[in-house]
Amino acid sequence: MKIGVLIPRSGPAGLWGPSSEYGAILAAAELNHAGGILGEPVELKIVDPGWTARGAAQSAASLVEVAGVDAVVGQHPSNIRPAVARTLAGRIPYIYSAQYEGGEDRRTTIAVGGLDRDLLMPSIPWLMEKRHAKRFFLVGNDYNWPHISLPACRQIVRAAGGEVVGSEIVPWSMDDRQGLFDQITRAGADVVVTFLVGLEAVEFNRAFAEAGLAKRIIRLELAVDEPILHATGADSAENLYVCLHHMLSTELREAEHFLGLYHDCFGPTAPPTSSTARSSYEGIHAVAGLARAAKSLDIRKMKRRLGDCFELRSVQPLLKEPAQGGRFPVHLAMADGIDLKHLRSY
Repeated sequence: MKIGVLIPRSGPAGLWGPSSEYGAILAAAELNHAGGILGEPVELKIVDPGWTARGAAQSAASLVEVAGVDAVVGQHPSNIRPAVARTLAGRIPYIYSAQYEGGEDRRTTIAVGGLDRDLLMPSIPWLMEKRHAKRFFLVGNDYNWPHISLPACRQIVRAAGGEVVGSEIVPWSMDDRQGLFDQITRAGADVVVTFLVGLEAVEFNRAFAEAGLAKRIIRLELAVDEPILHATGADSAENLYVCLHHMLSTELREAEHFLGLYHDCFGPTAPPTSSTARSSYEGIHAVAGLARAAKSLDIRKMKRRLGDCFELRSVQPLLKEPAQGGRFPVHLAMADGIDLKHLRSY
């Protein structure tokens, strides 16, 4: 049984590529050790979908028409999801495993990743209580993830009793951030909430620290995990908080199984584990779980088994361990050099 996996190896999200690939490979190895999917061994075809709709469509078409895959798992940013969904057009299952903005309702896509609103709802009140933050400034890249999540974040801040003092959608590969930093300073922001992807988050955080803002303004990040923090560097990580669905810390019991498998399989020289590695791992297991539930990889039978909702809450209860539960946990952490210090889980 062939599963195509769309994982960026280049562009802003390319920093996640190595660990995401290893997460998918680990899941396939675990499934094969247990007898495969519906009795068939699992073979992965991992492809870089690129950063444009055209490139993503070509990659998805190649997986189906050339590689002959039976399902596709997408561990990529939201900007190319519509192109992949249109190209696959319900011919085979398309499992979207990345954390995302929510609202996926295409009948050709099954989204099993965590949702931004679930991350923000406990994290913002925590900052307001523990760090006495009241004034929030929102920043995101110019594509569908921030365009959808910034308004949702604004509502969550207001419901918690805070104030959104500004928001900005910024262009890709922004050369001069001083104007943005001036806006943040004039607004009197206590917290900057960022919706920035991969290398974009790295460059923003380095520039933020170089401008002297990190000492007095908190950052709350939705897409910063271990590889992004390592690339950012300890000197740029002061007052940086992250909220994650998958925090791969030895302090957390839920991470022990995955971390043990990862290091046993790949050894000490493997890429650092990450939340995206865990999402890739979940995505491959989701294919297996859905196939078991429907007793088939026929997308029509899967949809009949799932009903009308194709997001996390309908999919996860069908899956056996390790992908189980009505929702992912939320972990709040702060940067401690290039490590993440766990603060609280919800």
